[in-house]
Amino acid sequence: MIARAMAAIGLVTGIAYGAELARDDFAYAVEITLDGAASVYRVPLTGVIYQDVTRADLGDVRVYNGAQEVVPHAITRPEVQSAKTLVDLPLFVVTAVSSTTADDISLQVTRGKSGSIVSVRAQPTRAGAQIFYLIDASATKDPLGAIEVDWDEKNASDFIGTLQAEQSEDLKTWQSIGRGAIASLARDGHALAQRRIEFAPRRAKYLRLSWLEPTPAVRLTQARGELRTRAEPQRDWLTAAVADAKPDAGEYRFDAKGRMPIDRTRVVLPANSVARVAILSRDKDGDAWRLRGQKVVFNVSEGERTIREDEIDVGRAGARQWLLRLERHGGGLGADGPRLELGWVPDELIFVARGNAPFTLAYGNARAQPVEFGVDALVRSVTLADQQKVSIAPARLGARTTLRGEAALTLSWYRGDWKQWVLWTVLLFGVAVLGYVAMRLIRALNRGNSAGG
Repeated sequence: MIARAMAAIGLVTGIAYGAELARDDFAYAVEITLDGAASVYRVPLTGVIYQDVTRADLGDVRVYNGAQEVVPHAITRPEVQSAKTLVDLPLFVVTAVSSTTADDISLQVTRGKSGSIVSVRAQPTRAGAQIFYLIDASATKDPLGAIEVDWDEKNASDFIGTLQAEQSEDLKTWQSIGRGAIASLARDGHALAQRRIEFAPRRAKYLRLSWLEPTPAVRLTQARGELRTRAEPQRDWLTAAVADAKPDAGEYRFDAKGRMPIDRTRVVLPANSVARVAILSRDKDGDAWRLRGQKVVFNVSEGERTIREDEIDVGRAGARQWLLRLERHGGGLGADGPRLELGWVPDELIFVARGNAPFTLAYGNARAQPVEFGVDALVRSVTLADQQKVSIAPARLGARTTLRGEAALTLSWYRGDWKQWVLWTVLLFGVAVLGYVAMRLIRALNRGNSAGG
């Protein structure tokens, strides 16, 4: 009897609790617009999705078709591998009289069979000479996105200057590709150096660097090229809201207002500020703070030129609360305080377009559990009859609409839907049945003992 009662209770409880959530059980939804005709689609998640999910693993996200049936889907992480490789590049110093511009210099360049520069000869060095630099990038196969330079530290005191970068394919015709502030400064006990000139990634055989006025008395000694072997996925950024500020203690708390997979931060300081900072995060009040990264950051201006170093790699942290902590012995940041910008590469939703449109992404339910459809395995390994991989078409997310709203984001039992009421009713009924069965057994045992006595 007890076994039959327990089986019945388990069956009804399983039905009540295990039923799949309907679209309207979720807090919010966005319509998915399909681009082109395909069987599988891919769409990056927008920031608004991360704001209202209840699980860091995005297990409370579902995709429904026009008949409000769940379709196979998966949340995948775009591959973000290091796309930047620094390689040493040959650097040649070119000198001319101070009145000569780079375009007026007559060069005698010896090149090898592959096009690489072997030697460069120009006018001999004179007093007040203007200095230019040639960089040989002909051996590189991947696009260049930046140049880093070193200089002779013995002859370089505090300086800040602007280098212009140009490219050429034949050492005759030059095209400007960018410029950047190069500096070596000492501020508040910190040695600050800015060595990079960034530009849009491009393939270039030769580069030319020249100082714009005024020319600092410093000699470049080495150049490195930053190769972009792969383009990183687009990174989204937001400015975190200030939750609490304690300037005297050097602590500033910020709220991300979402569970974005943050992997970069920018510490934006007031003008002419330098600080050693630590970045920490946690998910909610009461959790221990976890160190994510630390670095000397700065924002220094001299005239119209500004140099900055403010980005910190923090791994991957889907945390809502962030803490910026400054060294106590630092000079402080004044009344303005810092800003914290949070960056992340959006996760991607991949789904199979089973059934008719419109397709809807629903999200935000405290009772939802992760589901596994095997879509990620499909994308990795399934091939069609012609041995071509599955084609994944792009899609776009629309504006947010409210379904159950905030009521779906909590587990408060008195706000539950009919399934929760059925579950509690069945559980209470089961307790009553077990109590009744126990009382029957006790009475039967007592009668048996009385008859035996």
